[in-house]
Order: sequence, then structure tokens, then C-alpha cells
Amino acid sequence: MEYFESAKSALRQRLKARQLLASGSYPQPADTIDPARFAALMLSAQLLYNLDETLVKS
Repeated sequence: MEYFESAKSALRQRLKARQLLASGSYPQPADTIDPARFAALMLSAQLLYNLDETLVKS
């Protein structure tokens, strides 16, 4: 559910999605990937990493 919510939000705010992607330390993929969807996937992955860290530390 988080991915779909993030995707809807990012589609409404494409500029913010591009800024979010620019903050990463890895090169961005080619222009064939929609920045809004890529930003939503990035936020979902971040959520999973944070959850993993929380569960491991508990």
C-alpha cells in the first residue's frame, strides 16, 4: 500500500520527485523510467530498510 500512496503523491509533485532522486549518491537511471514512480519505489525501499533496522535492534 505504501508504494501506491507514494506513487500518487509523487505523480502530483513531479518536481519534488526529481529533487528527491537528485539527493541520492548513485547515478539516476535513463530517462526511460518515470521519475515519480522511481521516487515512490525509493521511498518504499527506504521504509523497508528502516523496518529491518528497527526489527534487528529490538
